[in-house]
Formats: sequence, C-alpha cells, structure tokens
Amino acid sequence: MENAKNENTSIIGWIPEGATPDSVQFSYGMTRVVYQGRSPYQDIFIFDIPDFGRALMLDGCLQSCEHDTDLYHEPLVHIPALLHGAPKKVLILGAGEGAAAHEVLRWKTVERLLMLDIDQEAVEACREHMKVLHHDSFSNPKVELRFCDAFDYLARAEETWDIVIGDLTDPSDGGLSQKVFSVESFGQMQKLLRPGGLVVMQLGAMMPITTARCAQLLKQAQQVFPWCKLYANYVPSFLSLSGYMLCANEAPPNFALNEEQASALLSENIEGELTCVDGQSLFDMFRIPLFVRQAIQEKAR
Repeated sequence: MENAKNENTSIIGWIPEGATPDSVQFSYGMTRVVYQGRSPYQDIFIFDIPDFGRALMLDGCLQSCEHDTDLYHEPLVHIPALLHGAPKKVLILGAGEGAAAHEVLRWKTVERLLMLDIDQEAVEACREHMKVLHHDSFSNPKVELRFCDAFDYLARAEETWDIVIGDLTDPSDGGLSQKVFSVESFGQMQKLLRPGGLVVMQLGAMMPITTARCAQLLKQAQQVFPWCKLYANYVPSFLSLSGYMLCANEAPPNFALNEEQASALLSENIEGELTCVDGQSLFDMFRIPLFVRQAIQEKAR
C-alpha cells in the first residue's frame, strides 16, 4: 500500500490492483481500513472508498463494493431467477460477503438457500463488517451456511436445486476456484438441477485480454449443457464489463418473454425495487460485444 501524498484530502492510502498480469495497474483511494487479515486460503482486506463505499478485496482483487453492488449481484441472481420463474431452492457456491444471498432472498418463492464457502475467516469478517451488502442474510432462517470446498461438495452432493449460482473468485489459472470451472464440475452441477433448473457462473472481467478465457469456459460448459448463453454488465468499481455464463438442460421458456412481461414477473415476485435489472436491461445484457462473439467463434473452430 502506498502512502497518500496529499494531506488535504481524506485519502489515507492507495490500494493497487492489477488490471492485466504484466503491464496495467490502477489504484483505489482509501479512507479507512476496516479489516485486514490472512486466512489459510487468501488475504482478506475490507476498506472504505469515497466513491464506492465499503469494499472487499481478496488476494489483491476487488470483489464487491457497497455503492455498485447492485450492478454486479442483480444480474448474477435475478436473471436466472426470472428465467426460472419461481425458484424455491437455490445453491450458492461462494458465500463471500453475502450480497448474492440478499438478492436471492428477495424472491418470494425461495424456501431454502444453501451457501458454501471454503474460507470461514473471510465470511466471518464480511458478516461482521459488510452488513451494508448482506443485510443480515446470514441470519435468515431459510439460509444454511456450510464451510467446505465447493468442488468436493459437488462431487458427492445429492440434493437438487432450481438454481446453482457460482459467485466464486475469478477463474484465473491457479486461482482458488479454478477447479470448479471445469467440465467435470459442470457435469456435477447438471446432475443437481431440478426440472427447469439453471446454472449461472460469474466469469470475471469481460475485456479483450480475457475473451479467450470466457470462450474456453463457454466451450467447456457446452460439452455438458445443451443451452448456454453469455451475458454481461458494466460494473464501475471493476472498471470493466463483468461477465456471466448461464446454462440449462433446455432453453428456459421465460427467455421468450417480452420486456413488459419480464418486468411484470419481477415486480410480482421480488420484495422491494431493483436498481439494475428490468425487462429491457435483462435482454440487453445478452447482447455481448463483437470481440467476445468473435473469440467464441474462433474457439469453436
């Protein structure tokens, strides 16, 4: 962490993050260190950013921020939930700061939510310091939290789900969650889906230097699932599009809804108002950039 040079601001330090492996780095101005620790799995850093509020960083990579969490977590949760229509049972791989759980629990149809995370220390730190993102979702009676390896859980699980959400760390080489982004794990997820069920995985940044990774993950998923789609939304604190992959055993009937029907379904089934996803924006997110589509075509050859 670099010390701030301008003492006339409230910034007490600058937190760097690498945008590319070798040549690009940007920094977040920090006003407060809320929590800093090291678990057996990763570095955990919770801090405040003037423009984005409370923020979580794991192993030097920003995971989520208070003021634009909706732009990441609403597409992750509400798009598969809307396409399902009435999810009752949801599995989240990667409990993290609990923001995905908060969005899942807004669905009136949800009866059970199981969250898995390998890192108890990280989750407990978020539970204590990131209430602005999880809104006490960990304490909801519909929620069960287990500390275990998602890959190992998938290998032995038998309980079935309407939606499986992969809110894991980015699928980078050698990363903590890399083995979950595999044909083997996709096959295990498929076996755990109830009729009409869907799997959604966050894919990290969607930009020219990551398109090969996105295309490869889609190709792997297509070896298992008959229906796969990529979509994306811009998240300002990430300084990039955030990519998602949606998979199912058949095309969801709700994918044929028009904008008005989709918005009405959301209004009828969700507690409170959304700030990012409605019928129009939902389908717009599936219009991914040309450079991503070209990478997919290249990978398919």
